[in-house]
Amino acid sequence: MNFIEQLENEKGNLFHFYIILGNTKRNSREFLDFLNRGLDFSLRPGDNFFRFSEKKISIGDVRKIKKINFLRKNSNEELRVFMIESPGIDREAQNAFLKTLEEPQDNTIFFLFLENDEFLLDTVKSRARILKGLPREDFDDGKKFLEDDFLNREKTIKKIKEKSENADESRNIFLNLLGEIDLFLLQERKKLPGEKKFIDIYKKFLVLKKQAESRGAGIVYIMTYLAMTLPQIKGKSKNSK
Repeated sequence: MNFIEQLENEKGNLFHFYIILGNTKRNSREFLDFLNRGLDFSLRPGDNFFRFSEKKISIGDVRKIKKINFLRKNSNEELRVFMIESPGIDREAQNAFLKTLEEPQDNTIFFLFLENDEFLLDTVKSRARILKGLPREDFDDGKKFLEDDFLNREKTIKKIKEKSENADESRNIFLNLLGEIDLFLLQERKKLPGEKKFIDIYKKFLVLKKQAESRGAGIVYIMTYLAMTLPQIKGKSKNSK
């Protein structure tokens, strides 16, 4: 079960503090989609949504977060979300954050996205629901998948299967790869032969991507089919000089 599915299962009774580990960029994107679609939550900054993205969370960042949390106390029953993304958080910042975690406000939830929990204090860990997100390494390469020929795409699929500890982990990696392919297709659409051709390819891709997201879907079969049918994208766009 991936972290989004865990949040889906808990959305009627969400915990006040979550730590999501792994690739912060990917996990953040999945999470924003969950907020918007799964919870019908407005992502407009400053209402009930506060997002912080730093190279490393410092005590100054935590003080800023605590100040907003104090000044914007939730006076109604609407959900309020603090989304904090960073490769790491220093020790002082963690200690400063503890009091906020010990006295949570109603309907206020903190989501902290980190690459790993190696330097997290036990006192912070004990106050959080820690979820394993999409992995940090290797397969953020929808670009590479589309630039590869069929044989190399097959090798990528095989590598994901062999490297994964179980079916759930491989499913999560494949779903993430599909997300990367989706983004790269849109970004590189000018490299495909004509807008009509792109629309046809992209519509078929979205149908298969949607099927892959269903539990029980033959995701390896879907990936192999896409490896055979998606066009190989390389070189400059036809409109480039």
